[in-house]
Amino acid sequence: MIAAVYCRVSTEEQGTNGTSLDSQLEACLKKASELGYDVPESLIFKESYSGLSLDRPLFNILRYKAKRGEFEAVIAYGPDRLSRKGEDILTVAQELNAAGIKLVCVQRDFDNSFTGKMLAFVMGWASELEASQIKERTMRGKRTLAAKGVIPQGTGVGLYGYGWDKENKQRIPIEYEVKVVNRVFNMIAGGDSRFKVARTLNDSSIATKSGAKWHPLTIKRMIINTAYIGKTYFGRTRRNGKRFEDVPEDQWIMMPDTTPAIVSDDLFKQANQALAVSKELRHGRPKNDYLLTGHVRCGICGDHLIGTCLVHSYRYYRCRGTYPTSVRNAVCNAGYIRADQMEEIAWNKVKEVIEHPKGDIGRAEEKVGCQQIR
Repeated sequence: MIAAVYCRVSTEEQGTNGTSLDSQLEACLKKASELGYDVPESLIFKESYSGLSLDRPLFNILRYKAKRGEFEAVIAYGPDRLSRKGEDILTVAQELNAAGIKLVCVQRDFDNSFTGKMLAFVMGWASELEASQIKERTMRGKRTLAAKGVIPQGTGVGLYGYGWDKENKQRIPIEYEVKVVNRVFNMIAGGDSRFKVARTLNDSSIATKSGAKWHPLTIKRMIINTAYIGKTYFGRTRRNGKRFEDVPEDQWIMMPDTTPAIVSDDLFKQANQALAVSKELRHGRPKNDYLLTGHVRCGICGDHLIGTCLVHSYRYYRCRGTYPTSVRNAVCNAGYIRADQMEEIAWNKVKEVIEHPKGDIGRAEEKVGCQQIR
């Protein structure tokens, strides 16, 4: 018998409750051995992600493989590792049950009876409440520090251009990075695009603070960050699920004397004005609709296909890999495919599924030239 193992921690839980990814895995593998299950390396899923959402990269793969019937059981340390919400735990349990897959929890036996479902829901509700309380306490502590003029330090590597003075709880400029920051601001103020700036830094082998490549969004965040002119605020944004949303300015907390200015006020203003102008010049919604955007991949390199219009009239799909980005050159030589032909094939396949919902069409693929529809 084959089983899959799923282990999860969130940022707040890491190292605080004695259930690290490694300890969860060890307990789950022991449970699998006791029950006579084999667990292939390819069916071990460990990720650091919030349990308040079911949309997690590795968990999505686990659910996909479950629907394909690639194993007979899923083993987790506890129901709250699957989700922090009672209703989501029940959703997952029902999915597995429908696929004929047993859900096994190390901490507590879990069955598909009414009592078992009710217990799982209550445990999920309690776990969701605990997660909410942890988040609230963490945020309250950070706001208290910010009100005292102390920058709340998280797990990040810090702001590019600065180091961290642990003793005085302040940022300190790093000479080389200060030069890079001013170079970025001058390029943007001079009319260069965020794409060009990111590409220039990457071509010059200048890494970000974390050692990664520069991206246009990283450049934008640098340009609008008032910390570079010595104005540091806490609470300008807040997380809402996977997204960040702006917070009204009257709720921001000013932290004076925590970040020395390394960009002049005039240069900061010029760069932000240039950034605003480039945004205004950008086109809004595409003139044409491309129904398969996000659903079609290249048959050569596997990258996504995107819609493009030639001579303002003719719709095509083209591999995204044929375009250079800020971090790489073009990696694919696939040609254009007429959008109407591709969409007709896709619609025909949708009709086939609707007309024959129980038909065994599997993961049928239609190839068009060097592209494929999935």
